[in-house]
Amino acid sequence: NMNSLYLQSNTTIALAEDPHWLVLLHPNEGYSTAIHELAQVRSIVAFGHIGFEPEVLPKLLQSGITVIFFGGDGEFLGRLEPNFGVAPDLLKAQIDLSEDRKLYLTQQLVRASLRQHSRLIQRCQKEHKIDLAEAIQALDFSIKAIRHKDAIASVASLLGSGLHGYYLGLAQAIRIPSWIYEGR
Repeated sequence: NMNSLYLQSNTTIALAEDPHWLVLLHPNEGYSTAIHELAQVRSIVAFGHIGFEPEVLPKLLQSGITVIFFGGDGEFLGRLEPNFGVAPDLLKAQIDLSEDRKLYLTQQLVRASLRQHSRLIQRCQKEHKIDLAEAIQALDFSIKAIRHKDAIASVASLLGSGLHGYYLGLAQAIRIPSWIYEGR
């Protein structure tokens, strides 16, 4: 059974002698310490000022534990979470790519995304007999302009402008009573 730990201000987190256990030091509480097994902790929610011994944060990330920070007044400050979405070898390979290769891959991904959106808008125009030419034109312009861009930021801006056209068309389609979204 995985637990979330909710920590009040002025708590310090350390590792026990056995690094599979966390020690929570609470100087302002009636009890001075609490011990939790890392394998039983899903997340830590910290309110106010929380201290971390230097070895704790890497151990939390390695253990797959997310830490969420709130200010003393409950304002969300941020989160620290492990990255399970990308394998380290894949991430290193992506970082080691040449700039030309990164640009090429970005162009291919953006082109594929915009084409998919364009097909959906074209199908909507055909099936519901509405004029979505402006949205289709914006998508087509962005798709064609991709090959002429020589910087990743420029390609990303084309994704933004193409999707802007898509969402304008989508807004028109939503107003049709018989329209059903089948995004594929």
